[in-house]
Amino acid sequence: MQRYADEQKRGVIRAAIDKVADRWTAKPRAPLKRTKLKSSPKTKAKKREQSKTVTAVRDLVFALDRACICGRCAPSLRDQMHELVSRAKTRGRPPKDRFSTANCVRVSPACHQDITERRCTVAWGDTRMANGTLTLTWADGRVSVYSRAT
Repeated sequence: MQRYADEQKRGVIRAAIDKVADRWTAKPRAPLKRTKLKSSPKTKAKKREQSKTVTAVRDLVFALDRACICGRCAPSLRDQMHELVSRAKTRGRPPKDRFSTANCVRVSPACHQDITERRCTVAWGDTRMANGTLTLTWADGRVSVYSRAT
């Protein structure tokens, strides 16, 4: 008797599992559509202000730093602006505080990659940051010192 009841329970459980499995696999679903979120006018205005500030600071930095701060790379149209204190650490502050000539320097794409991947560290000695003296130290032991002519 007990054996018959156990087999009957197993049969009921298997039927329930099959029913659930059929429900999961019965109908293929359409892929989700990605929709672009619309920005509010306030957000658009903030982005415009930040873009104008970044462009103005980039022009000043490129005028102050004639070439990459490493001293080895030649000036190029592909040079980039690097922030000494990262944007992640200054998030929430106004663009004029985040992007300034004291916080930004000119670097070549190769040196920028070295800095962001931590193969090169940039250190400054005083509160003037990029307007003072910068020391660049590479992982291979190479050291260079840069002082902006202001």
